[in-house]
Amino acid sequence: MQGSTWRAPRIGALAALLGIVGTAGAAEPTTAPTSPTRGITTGIIQRELHRPPALVGSGDLARQAARSFISWASLSTADEREDARREILAGAANPDIVRGIIAEAREANQTDHSRALVSLAILGEMRTEEGERYLRDFINEPLPTKGTVVEGDLIEATAMASLQAKAVDGLAFRGTREADAEVLRLAGAHPSIIVRAEAISAYLWNHGDTDAAREALRPSVRKNEQILLERVRHVSGESAEQFNRKLEAFTRAHPELAPPPPEYRKSGPVVAPEQSPNRFSEPPPVAR
Repeated sequence: MQGSTWRAPRIGALAALLGIVGTAGAAEPTTAPTSPTRGITTGIIQRELHRPPALVGSGDLARQAARSFISWASLSTADEREDARREILAGAANPDIVRGIIAEAREANQTDHSRALVSLAILGEMRTEEGERYLRDFINEPLPTKGTVVEGDLIEATAMASLQAKAVDGLAFRGTREADAEVLRLAGAHPSIIVRAEAISAYLWNHGDTDAAREALRPSVRKNEQILLERVRHVSGESAEQFNRKLEAFTRAHPELAPPPPEYRKSGPVVAPEQSPNRFSEPPPVAR
């Protein structure tokens, strides 16, 4: 990854396991796009919904089909989730398609973070033996140790870890005995907290968030990260009130994690620092 050229993400966060559901923007006027972002939004609006490219073919045609599907998935909407899943499941039966998705993921890992996330999500959704091997190998690739440091964070390592976390999702979704064993190992052994935390969450999710799943994880999870076993999860269809009740129960059980109470001003106006009169310790220069 070092020395690679990263392109800016082209679409919003990919949160679900499927990871390919974007968000359609508001209605756009029909004028020509004036910026890359505007062009993407216009593309979403103008595309025909519920028409994913078919994941069919062999050899080079399969690679092209995989490439087209990933591009489509990167712009798909929430309403097209099931369309995508049906096509992915159909494509999973074609080894050339699976290899095409893997090849696209391998290429995007070096150049395009968003496309790599989508490719890995599709591969995880396919739940194939070949895909499992690739995900496992990719997760265990070493993280970069050199690159750009911003506020103490090595950007290249964080980007790589976020991709590996997406791969962990797919490995947990695969659900074989070998895949589960690897997810349990990664929950404690992976060098990145990003991946360890995702391994814990993904294992719990794919085992029904049960107490038995927590106990299976507990020996693997580091002592200072055991609290991740109790992390609150917002699930689809849950109201804000329901989620808040879960969050309140969590903070009651762990008061050390509760935010400090807000401090209220007693009286008098508050003047923001930038609104205070400028003050100088030196006299102004003498006018000539």
